[in-house]
Amino acid sequence: MSNLLAITHHLFVFGLISTIFGVYTVLKIGAWQEQIKFMKALNRWTIGLTIGALIAGFSRAVWLEKPFTHYANQPFFWIKIASVLVILVLSLRIEKLIQVCATENQQQNLYRLTFIQMHVFPIALIGAVLMARGF
Repeated sequence: MSNLLAITHHLFVFGLISTIFGVYTVLKIGAWQEQIKFMKALNRWTIGLTIGALIAGFSRAVWLEKPFTHYANQPFFWIKIASVLVILVLSLRIEKLIQVCATENQQQNLYRLTFIQMHVFPIALIGAVLMARGF
């Protein structure tokens, strides 16, 4: 069960960064108006994968070898959770912006939020590495 949850968790996490990068790429090449349905789909995948990563991650922390208190007492665990929640909140905001995306200013907001997501994501990875190394 431990290996299955770990694999599932990591598939969600790697899928998550892939979808964020996909949205960023569409915005970067400037084809966002032609690709609005694709961006909506990518962002919805981002939301789903983020929720999946949180569920799989918490499942690993609660039901596996170490008691939850082991994780709950580590600041890097909460840094990981906070960074993933920031990504989720930004994706929800992006979802709303995509629906009303008609002006250049709104495109800049989408680009900015996606850019922030891409730079928040490594915080979760750094937290995971530091936790794995016993910090």
